[in-house]
Amino acid sequence: MNSRFSRWLAVAAFGFCLLVLAPLAQAADTDIGKNKAIVQAFWNDVFIARNVDAAPRYLSPTYQHHDPHMAPGLKGFQDYFRTAFAQTPKNFKAEILKMVAEGDLVVTYSQYSGADPQGKTFTGTGFDMYRIQNGLIAEHWDQVEPGQ
Repeated sequence: MNSRFSRWLAVAAFGFCLLVLAPLAQAADTDIGKNKAIVQAFWNDVFIARNVDAAPRYLSPTYQHHDPHMAPGLKGFQDYFRTAFAQTPKNFKAEILKMVAEGDLVVTYSQYSGADPQGKTFTGTGFDMYRIQNGLIAEHWDQVEPGQ
């Protein structure tokens, strides 16, 4: 093979790779946006609206929550939050303050506040990390810091 043809072939192969890989890089950015939207909708529909019945729209049937205090799976999530929401003060407020994502992971930094039945106010913050798979939340990890 002559060197001119070899260089042309190398340039053509490189150009072909760019054409093939560029849409994949754009797809990854789109997936991050979709993943963040899934987590935000999950928060809005389940936590803020306190609608445990909406959870199956967002949680995988094989959902894993890495919390030793909660029974495993979607049913464990729903059972836990049915009880928690029944005991949550009406003035309880939860909101996502920041959200970042990379690949299939979405991390939120949230704040919550309210008052207990005796009127004592409280606030706290938390970090949550979600792994998205096939458009659903497949895993969740959290760290909550109680406030005053």
